[in-house]
This record gives sequence, C-alpha cells and structure tokens, in this order.
Amino acid sequence: MKTRNFTFILLLIVCFSGLSAQSLKNKVKGKVTDLKAHEPLIGVNIYINNSTIGTTTNKEGYYELLIPDGRFEIVFSMIGFQPESKFIFVNNGSDRLLDITLREKVYEIDQVQIENRFSDEWFKKINLFKKYFLGQNDISSSCRIENENDIFFSGEYNSIFNVHSYKPIKIRDNALGYLMGCTIISFEIDNQNTFYTYSLKTRFIDIANGESTNTVIWMVNRRRAYVGSLRHFLYSAVTTNKFSNFDVALVKKTDYKEKGTVVKTGDEIISRPDEQSDYKLTFNGLLRVRYKYEMDFSWLKISGSDTYINTNGYLVDPLSVIQYGNRAFGGLSRLLPLDYISY
Repeated sequence: MKTRNFTFILLLIVCFSGLSAQSLKNKVKGKVTDLKAHEPLIGVNIYINNSTIGTTTNKEGYYELLIPDGRFEIVFSMIGFQPESKFIFVNNGSDRLLDITLREKVYEIDQVQIENRFSDEWFKKINLFKKYFLGQNDISSSCRIENENDIFFSGEYNSIFNVHSYKPIKIRDNALGYLMGCTIISFEIDNQNTFYTYSLKTRFIDIANGESTNTVIWMVNRRRAYVGSLRHFLYSAVTTNKFSNFDVALVKKTDYKEKGTVVKTGDEIISRPDEQSDYKLTFNGLLRVRYKYEMDFSWLKISGSDTYINTNGYLVDPLSVIQYGNRAFGGLSRLLPLDYISY
C-alpha cells in the first residue's frame, strides 16, 4: 500500500508540472537600457505574461529567455520604470533579437492620497479591492497580499476609484502553491455599478518546486481550479475540435433558460489558417458554456470581432474575452500560469 501511494504521489508531481525543458526550444535575447541615460539596466524582470517562464538582465543589461512555440507577450518590468511588453510569435527553434528601452515612470498621484493610507477610507477600499482582485470563491481565503502597505488609491469609495502601487503586488497563493508578482497597469473600481476594469502583468513562481510538504495538495487543487475553467474549455476545443464534457450554445443574453443555437464542434467558432499559427476564436453575441459536472453556467463575450488562442488553450490577450457568471469571480486565487499543463 505504501508503494502504491508513493507511485500515485510521484505520478501527480510529474503529470501536473509545467512545460518541460525540451519544449522551451526558442530563444529570445537582447539588451535593456534606460531611455534617458542610455545606460544598461541591471536586474530587469523579463517574463512571459501570466507564466512561470522568466529571467533577469545581467550587469551589462543583457538577457536570454527560452520559451515554447507560440505567440506570447514578453514583459519587461523594473521598479521606477514604465513596464514595456511585446507580442512575439516563435516556433521551430527560433532565435529572436529583442532590444528594449525603458522609460522612467512619473507618478502624478496627489500626495494626500499616499499620506491617507491606513485611514478608515483606505481600509474600505483595500477590502473591496481584495474582493475583486483575489476573487470570491472557495479558495480565495487562502490567498493573501504580502505588501498591502504599498497599495494606495485615488478617487472616492462611493463612486469610482483607482488602485496604484509603486511596486509589484506580491501575492502568496497557499491553495495552489504559487507566488505572484503583479504589476498594475490600471485597476478601476466603479462601486456605484459594482463593476471593475483592469490591466495587469503577472509573473508566477512555483513554490511546489521547493516545498515538498504540500506538493500533492497543491497539485490536486490546481487540477480542481483547471477543470471546468475557461482554459479547460478552450484547450479541449483547440486540441480535439470537440467540447469534451461541455455544453455550448450561442445565445443573446445571460439567461440559462434560453435555448440558443447549440455549438457541437470547435471548428464552428474556431479556425486556424495553418499549423504555424494561433487559433482564432470568432462568434457573435454570447457563448454560453456549462461544464457537465457542474450546475453553473458561464457566458463569454469577445470584446472585439475576434481573439486568439495559443496551442495550450490560453488566450493570447486575456482581456479580449469578458466572462460572466460564477466563474467570472475567480480572481487571481484561481488563476493558473500559462505554462501549467494538466493531464
């Protein structure tokens, strides 16, 4: 029995790991410099957005990053500078040169807003921010922000306010076993209409690689977060052309009673010009999705005319699809990195 349990644990660790070193066969390299001083920048964080894949610049400002096939957003981030990002497409052992200049960040925030941290107003705002930022689900209580003191706000709590931070927000997800460094590009909360919009750049660190005690629990929780998710749905569509264990229909409104037009196969809404390209997702109105082993529905809406999905079922632009329903409130506490692979 002990041998069987050990085999099961080992199988979980192997199966739920991220991309293997063999799949990181493309290289992006270059130099990062200060736009104003024209000097190399040391210690710039360079990573694929929403992934564990990253590196930093050396003392001469040079970097080298190994990445898998596909289209990715490469982020260049350093405290005191405006983050930059570039979308690139690589495959078949590409070797890309990408030099970047970073501009010093100028903050135009009223000093009073910074000095008013830890007031009653600040505590109300931080609690509402965490509700949206971390999510409202069964594991969000296991997720915490480690540097709340770096967060401040502008605007009024009872109307619209914005979230700011001079530094990346550090998050520890004790349910899924990740550390996250999250750079806020914008985060606006409309408290009158219970609505929020945001733009974030996030780097993951997998703490399961260094802490073996909770590894199996983390692997199981990651699998639970993945199953029935938007990522799971898109991955099943692009890999099998079928919506395995999903009920899918095109509808006009967020009403679970509406019959709509049933979508049976992926090629009804997904196309791919050739094997070297990403998949294009296109549909009109709303796409209603339900995982067959859950009661809840989700509704998807494309913010433009179409959007793109890479080969592992991840949206190239995560903000291009708006999600309604219970799954929409997952927040960062249920977010898995782009390079997470489930079997």
